[in-house]
Amino acid sequence: KFDVQPAYDVLYELRNNKYAELYLYNKIYAQLIHECTTLKKEGEFSICFTDLHQSFLEDRAPKLKNLIRLVKHWYQLCKEKLGKPLPPQYALELLTVYAWESGSRDCEFNTAQGFRTVLELVTKYKWLRIYWTVYYDFRKTKVSEYLHKMLQKVRPVILDPADPTRNVAGTNLLGWGLLAKEAAIWLQSSCFRNCDACLVGPWGVPMKVEIPQDCVLL
Repeated sequence: KFDVQPAYDVLYELRNNKYAELYLYNKIYAQLIHECTTLKKEGEFSICFTDLHQSFLEDRAPKLKNLIRLVKHWYQLCKEKLGKPLPPQYALELLTVYAWESGSRDCEFNTAQGFRTVLELVTKYKWLRIYWTVYYDFRKTKVSEYLHKMLQKVRPVILDPADPTRNVAGTNLLGWGLLAKEAAIWLQSSCFRNCDACLVGPWGVPMKVEIPQDCVLL
């Protein structure tokens, strides 16, 4: 099954320019922010950035992609069991990417540790503030001003790496609470125990990404 949705091809001029300068993206995002705030439709145009969503993940290590598949499978099990609206699955995918980038990129990869790290992040959803500066950044533009406003909102905040107007974490705190309780139960599972019955430790991952001090607006 799939959905067909109309979308404006905002990346037409950049599609074949793999090494486009960041300022070109910032120009597009400045226009996006203006339109979204004017129309009060923040996050509703993310479908226009599908190419960037794909690019964000396509070059990732196979072991990370396998971990993402595991997390998505766990999410579907939770969805079947709880039967209530949960946070978007994409938020869990981004949490997995963040866990790997912050905790395992330069270390020996361990699937159990990675899975445990993601579940612990879910249990601490009230402290999450995560974002990337792959396609937009904190240069002194309208984009920078908007980013600061978004990152000061009530957590959890997980900004779409391809659309700064979209908080992927959403506003369903009840759903996060239900998912967090389920994650806490799973953290006691035998799949997180070594041969000596000791629990596998998580990667050392902070709950939030700091905002560059030289970019803080007064």
